[in-house]
Amino acid sequence: MNEANIYIITWKPEQTSYGEDQYKKDYMAWWNKPESKFTWSFNTKKCVNGDLFLLVQQGISSGLLGFGIIDDSELESKKSGESLDFFFGVQFTQWRDCGEEFFLNRKELVTAIPKNKLNTQQSGVLTLNQDEISRLDTLLLQKFNKELAIFFERQQGNMRGKAIV
Repeated sequence: MNEANIYIITWKPEQTSYGEDQYKKDYMAWWNKPESKFTWSFNTKKCVNGDLFLLVQQGISSGLLGFGIIDDSELESKKSGESLDFFFGVQFTQWRDCGEEFFLNRKELVTAIPKNKLNTQQSGVLTLNQDEISRLDTLLLQKFNKELAIFFERQQGNMRGKAIV
């Protein structure tokens, strides 16, 4: 039975062409139609349908902005400076607008996930191990008092993300 990977993707509005205006536009599209799909860049081509992701904002203000499921295989790849970016279709199950309170702020996140996995150079490369998943789930459960938690349920041989609000 295959288990889905959980990738950390990072967004640093001060250092990307995908700025706050585009983020807000995409967020509003998702808000109006939660089943919307978006394209996001990863620094790996190993993602497969059903893998999960966490979106972490970097920079002056940082924390967990959203999470969801990778639902399209690699759409394209592009050379960006010295790196090669791979673009995948993603579907958010939970997402916060920039400027809203994070699901977890950076201080809370580093109690579950090592700092080196949260830096921008690791976006879409590293995956979470079972201990990190368990700590993250516990933090969300404690902070939101059962209003929000990430549960991983097995469906057709893959772990799938399921958010409960």
